[in-house]
Amino acid sequence: MQDLKMVRCAYRLMKSLKKSLCSLLICYLSASCVSVKIYEELEDSYNILKGVNAALIEENQDLIQKNKELDHSSKKTQAEKDSVALALKTCTTKFERLDMNHRNIKESYDFLLANNTSMLSHSIKKNKAILDEMEQIRRELDLKEEKLSKQEYRIKSAQQEVKDREARVKELEEVVQKKDSVAKILRQGFQNIMIKEVGNKDSYEVYQKDGKLYLRLKEQLLFSSGSWKVSQLGKKTIHAIAEVLKKEPHINILVEGHTDNVPIKKKSKFIRDNWDLSVLRATSIVRLLIKESKMNPKQITPIGKSFWVPIAPNNTPKNRSKNRRIEFIISPNLEKLNHLIQKVEP
Repeated sequence: MQDLKMVRCAYRLMKSLKKSLCSLLICYLSASCVSVKIYEELEDSYNILKGVNAALIEENQDLIQKNKELDHSSKKTQAEKDSVALALKTCTTKFERLDMNHRNIKESYDFLLANNTSMLSHSIKKNKAILDEMEQIRRELDLKEEKLSKQEYRIKSAQQEVKDREARVKELEEVVQKKDSVAKILRQGFQNIMIKEVGNKDSYEVYQKDGKLYLRLKEQLLFSSGSWKVSQLGKKTIHAIAEVLKKEPHINILVEGHTDNVPIKKKSKFIRDNWDLSVLRATSIVRLLIKESKMNPKQITPIGKSFWVPIAPNNTPKNRSKNRRIEFIISPNLEKLNHLIQKVEP
């Protein structure tokens, strides 16, 4: 723009000089008093100015063209400026809308933050209460697990005790079964030898009662009337009985002497009454039994009952004959059995 102003000023100056020179030339010619030399100088000045003018005109044309281009560029720039201004306005509007949204969001955030702080505090308290409750439950579970462990231990102990007791019961059953088996064997053995050695079934009796085996022998098989010395038949009978008994080491034997109620007629320093007679007869059988069977004396016990345990009333000779007897009472050795029973009992 400044160049354009300078060109215009130069143009106006040349135009003014041209007019002045023309005026001076006219005056010179009209006066005819101007020298040729001055004329030539003026003509040279004119030509110079004419060249300058032509240059200025050409430069003016260039400047006009540049001005047009600048106007076009200015319009384009103005359009771009308007577009940018419109875009700026749109962006400003959008920014204001976004700023409003931002403020709204910030207000919502502040509100939520305030509420969240309250909720967080409440949640922390609630979580703490839950953790405390869980800890209490854990402790209760630990106690229950400990109690359960103890119960399981007691159950296992009880189960083991039941197994042990079942084993002892089984062992006890085996002992009882063996006892019954022994009693059966002895009973059959006594019956066999009595049939073989005695024959007369009225002279003996074999039976079981209260878990014990009884062998009852009448007086005439063993002794003479009023005597405690074993007869030959009695020795033979006791020998046969010993052969059966010595096969069973786990038994106990009671040998009981019994009499009737008739008083002793021939008293001596050994026999004063039926007590003495019953005891002497029992001990005589025991001595002979031990001698014949080689049994342990601890297994055999002699007992005298006199006439106090009759099996029939002492009112007839036949009944009194029944009461005069020796009884073998055979029972199993209950030491092991009692030991097992004690183990089985709680």
